Amino acid sequence: MKHIQRKQPREVIPCTMDFVKALPAGEAINTLDVKVYDPDEVDVSSSIISGTPTKVGTKVSLVVKAGTSGLDYKIEFIIVTTPGAYTLEEEVELQVKET
Repeated sequence: MKHIQRKQPREVIPCTMDFVKALPAGEAINTLDVKVYDPDEVDVSSSIISGTPTKVGTKVSLVVKAGTSGLDYKIEFIIVTTPGAYTLEEEVELQVKET
């Protein structure tokens, strides 16, 4: 299933990815890494992510800001689980458009 988040350029909004269906039984999120890429695959995390991404239970959350109207960004969520040290990845397409 494709995950899509929409926002306007000046909006500052939350974005959450729930790994509940992806986590193997008995595993929990140990570490996380979240990056944002523009359409040219350039890492623009510092200009799009506000603050530090957090984890609560099976969910990873961050706050997204800015963005150029008309561009679609890729938010890449990568977690490592414990105790099995599995690496799981999910993506969100961030569509920025002035309405």
